[in-house]
Amino acid sequence: DGGIGYWLRRAMAERSKTAREAVKTGGELVERFGYTSSGRTYIIADANEAWMLSVVNGKHWVAQRVPDDHIAIIPNYYTITTVDLSDTMNYYGSADLVEYATKKKWYNPKKDGEFNFRLAYSDEGNLQNMGNIVRNWSAINLVATQQYAVDASFPFSFRPKKKVELSDLFVILRNHNEGSEFDKSENYTKGNPHEFGRAICSSTTQYGFVAQLRRNLPKEIASVMWLAPFRPCVHPFTQWYYGMNSIPEGYAEGSYRNALDIHFNPIEDVFEFAPRNKFLESVKYAKRVDGNYGPEIRQIKQKISALETELINSQPGFERRMVELISNNPAMAGKAITEYCEKQLQRS
Repeated sequence: DGGIGYWLRRAMAERSKTAREAVKTGGELVERFGYTSSGRTYIIADANEAWMLSVVNGKHWVAQRVPDDHIAIIPNYYTITTVDLSDTMNYYGSADLVEYATKKKWYNPKKDGEFNFRLAYSDEGNLQNMGNIVRNWSAINLVATQQYAVDASFPFSFRPKKKVELSDLFVILRNHNEGSEFDKSENYTKGNPHEFGRAICSSTTQYGFVAQLRRNLPKEIASVMWLAPFRPCVHPFTQWYYGMNSIPEGYAEGSYRNALDIHFNPIEDVFEFAPRNKFLESVKYAKRVDGNYGPEIRQIKQKISALETELINSQPGFERRMVELISNNPAMAGKAITEYCEKQLQRS
């Protein structure tokens, strides 16, 4: 009925054991069925590799591996530029990617020089959207060795100025362009920063998360999602381990199968639909803070930092105990992991 869309990410997860395998699976599905949406980049990672898989409306796609020790930043546009499909350690894609762009007159080899996927296949409005550009620019400048101008050509990926910690990623996801000409709240003196344009943490943000993927640990604790509900600037990131037995109360509606059935059903009144949903509490809290953002955020930041620092510092000890418990009593370990995650959520 026009191609694959939402189900692409689920199919990749179900059919693949590694990020690289998922990239190939995604590409094969797009070439077979076509992609129904206007275009999207999927970020696919495991403990060993990270990839960007960019798909376009139709049957064309390209994927690039993020080099080891690099960071890649992606706003709402394509970031893959040069493509070398002969380098199968780092690239995959449609065999006729260049020929198709030439045929469609998106790319002229004589006039345009080296093929650039981003320029050939992107919607020009997306590339010129200042909300996209500024979010990319602000994130890069938080962690890059050099400082880029907002109108510079940003790299696909780069080596950061120092080893990146969890807390550094939290900072990126909380950014409102503070200290720059794009901070229209002027350090929160003219209202809250979510009123002005699209910063990384903006009025359209639904949640923030960091996926921490490690090797040489039991699967129950090797993968952990640090989640901040709704707005990361006013909510702490807490751990959701893969080994949890269940989703904490108030964070799910029914089972995952039920969630799939109702995913695309329109909701007329979210407050009537989910009166016990914890997400709504997060929304109400963030909206209240927005009304007095400048005076309140400083104290909130201190409390968030204290909790997150404690969780990060205590993580190695907790995981050592879980490694032993998983080995001796897996059922008890699952219960302990679930209780730990729920406790941190309650504290947050």
